Amino acid sequence: MVRVGRIVRPHGLKGDVVVESDTDFGATRFRKGAGLTLERAGRTQPLTVAASRPQGDRWVVRFTGVDSIEAAEALRDAVLSAPETARPALPTGSYYFGDLVGC
Repeated sequence: MVRVGRIVRPHGLKGDVVVESDTDFGATRFRKGAGLTLERAGRTQPLTVAASRPQGDRWVVRFTGVDSIEAAEALRDAVLSAPETARPALPTGSYYFGDLVGC
């Protein structure tokens, strides 16, 4: 799995959350219908993006089934990840940071 972001806090009253993105491909990772994995305290949970929009250098994301501020608050500080196989191909001569570690 590849880390793509961290849920910072709830946004509004309807279940949206602010995501601190760890990816250069936010428009792809947080698009409607995208599947992500929520990781917290050694447990994982699949989530599906219902809606999203950029807000400065962060994203405001709504997940299917998360429809209240209380449900969004329960996701605070959780890490979002995606399968490594879902990483977009990079142009020749470009590398993912994680691929360079240990070179």
